[in-house]
Order: sequence, then structure tokens, then C-alpha cells
Amino acid sequence: IRKVSGSWAKEDFSATLGFLYPAEAGRKPLSGRNDSLGGNGLLAKTSSILTQMPALTTKTPAILSRMPALFLRSRISLRLLSCILLLTLLSACGKFERPIALNLPKPDIKLQVECYLDDLSPDCTFGPKPQWKSAISLTQDYFATIDTPFINNAIASISYGGKTIPLTYNAAPEACDSNIKLFNYKNFRDRFELIPGMTYTLTASDAKGHQVTATSTCLEHVYIDTIKQTYDPVTDKSYFIATIKDNGATEDYYQMRFVNISDTSRKHIRRDAVFADGNFNGKDILIGANAAYKEGDIIEVSLYHCPKAYYRYIRTTSQAVQSVGNPFGNPTQIETNIIGGTGIFVCMPGTKKQIVLKK
Repeated sequence: IRKVSGSWAKEDFSATLGFLYPAEAGRKPLSGRNDSLGGNGLLAKTSSILTQMPALTTKTPAILSRMPALFLRSRISLRLLSCILLLTLLSACGKFERPIALNLPKPDIKLQVECYLDDLSPDCTFGPKPQWKSAISLTQDYFATIDTPFINNAIASISYGGKTIPLTYNAAPEACDSNIKLFNYKNFRDRFELIPGMTYTLTASDAKGHQVTATSTCLEHVYIDTIKQTYDPVTDKSYFIATIKDNGATEDYYQMRFVNISDTSRKHIRRDAVFADGNFNGKDILIGANAAYKEGDIIEVSLYHCPKAYYRYIRTTSQAVQSVGNPFGNPTQIETNIIGGTGIFVCMPGTKKQIVLKK
């Protein structure tokens, strides 16, 4: 018995549990307090329902016994339906793929120049006379075959203070340091000097009409203050830390180079650290060698005072290399100070010290 919209009516269980009792056709809800379900009428109807309870109790075990099979059949049906839907989706995935052809624009081929004005002896020659070296080549399409498109007919020169020093093509490009960096142009005869405050200008062109220019102003020399050695008896190796004093009035960038000139195999001869004064502006900056050296090794420590353009070139080049083949890497545009092309041209005044490692 339930109450429907303020009226009392008998629930028709036959629609859901047909074993309870037949539905009474045409029965209407009863209303009012003195209806047939009030008073004695209610008791009469209740007695009629209770007389049918034995039939309910006898059929209940049969219904309950069928419930596990019903649940099991329902679960199997759901799993089967899920598998069918999954197979349908997987078979349809191929229909969502469509190869397309991208008409990528052809990149502009430019001159690529890498030139460093260094007043220290290059570590690839150890000669008494420093030489200006330059790598002049052409840029390549990203999808082209990897090559070294050196140019052998470029006209290149460096000018400063009314002087012009030509850079001549070197048929046998020199491989400097352990990074196998090739330089195919250099000055063979002229001596040069790096003058703080002087602006140096590079110009280069080839037979196809490519032309580039770049300028760099020489900074003041910075000197290594101290080099301290630490010996580790467990590994029988030595480590050391170099200290420089930073100028707090300027924003400075440095490159420190460690060269083991005793290493005749040249496999681990050079290590570089490029850094900015940043949070150490005006303070002592300590740079340690991240390699272990043995007793008797002669370590040459060089310190270069670099412009910001060089620092940004090294940082963005490193980021670009690290992003190659890395799905989580970000494409990086290599920063350059070459007008009309790409690469780097910088003055790098340097100073150096040597230390012989002992136990």
C-alpha cells in the first residue's frame, strides 16, 4: 500500500513480481478518509493480502536461487559488450589517419662564419705566434644529407684601427681541440693585437653573392687570482679550484679553459666552462675542474673575458643540440651576431696560468 499524490492506492506488484497476485483491472485510487480502506475496510484488505503470503514465501527461494545465475549472465553480457565496443574502436582507428604532403618552403642558404679573436696561443698548435682562425661555410637544409659545405673561394678580412688583415683559405682545415672544430681560413703573415675598447669588424663574401658583416668590441683582460689544489689519497688523483675577482660595476661573462698539456694522447686534453657573473656580481667566483689529474700533470688554466653575444651563442647552441631527438625538448633558435648570415664573431682577450700537480 502506498500513497500517490495525496491518495491511497494498492501497489500493482504484478508488473514486476508477477507471482504475487493478479492485477485488478480497472481499479481506481481511493480518496477520502471514509473510503473502503479506512477503518474495517483496511483490516479486510490487509487480511486478504496476508492470506497470499504463503505463496510468496514458497516462491521466494526459487527466485533467490536464480539470482547468482542472473548476475553472472549480466556480468558476462557487459564484458562481451565492452570487448565488442573496444574492437570496434580499434578497427576504426585506421580510418582516422590520413597521410598529407607538406609543401615546406626552401630555406635561404646563408654564409655561416665562426671566428674568434684570441690573443692566447691556440691549443691546437701551441705555437709562439697566435693566429686568427675562421670557419666559413654555407648553411644547409635540415633534411639535407649531413655534410661540411666549406667554401674555398670566400673573401674575408678583419679590420681595426685603420688596419685590414686578410684571412686566407687553408686547403687543409685545422682540427682544434677535442671537439674536432675545423677552421678553413686564417691569417698566415700578419701579427695582430687585441686592444681593450677597440672595435673589430669582420667582412666575408663568396662567389654566389652571399655577404656578411659582424663587429665585436674588445673587453678588458681579467686575471686568475689563485689556483688551489686538493689531493685525494683514496683515488690518488688531484683536483683544483681557480678563483677570479669579478667587477661589480659591470655585467660580465667568462670562459675558463683547463688544458692538460701533459696528456700526449689528447683524448681528454681540454675542458671549458662558460658562465656569467649573475648572482656573484662583485664577488669572488670559484670554478673547479671536473676531472681528476695525476701527480706531475701540467695544467694550463686560461680565462677569457667574453661579450654577451658569445655567451648567448654557446647557450642556445647547447640547447639546440640537446633538443635533437628529444620529444620533450623545445626548438631553439641559435642566437648570432652575424649580419646577413649566422655564426659568431667575438673578441676574447685572455690570460692564463700553469700549475704542476703534486701530492
